[in-house]
Amino acid sequence: MRPDHLFIGTQNDNVADMLAKSRDRCVGERNTHAKLANRDVHEIRRCLALGETRQSLASRFHVSEVTINDIRCGRRWKHLLPF
Repeated sequence: MRPDHLFIGTQNDNVADMLAKSRDRCVGERNTHAKLANRDVHEIRRCLALGETRQSLASRFHVSEVTINDIRCGRRWKHLLPF
């Protein structure tokens, strides 16, 4: 445990600190586990609109077809909407 980076405060202080440091939304490429970058998602949507298959895109971007479909339907990466 590293208590040297902590400070005493209320819940409101903690929330204000989180917002000030932009830690309130770890979505998209800000998520440390993300396999795709914003530019990848834009490219996937562009290629889908041009008729490229989910299977080929999944293979090219090293994600599942379900992920490609979720991007297509707006269930994932919805913070980049509208597309």
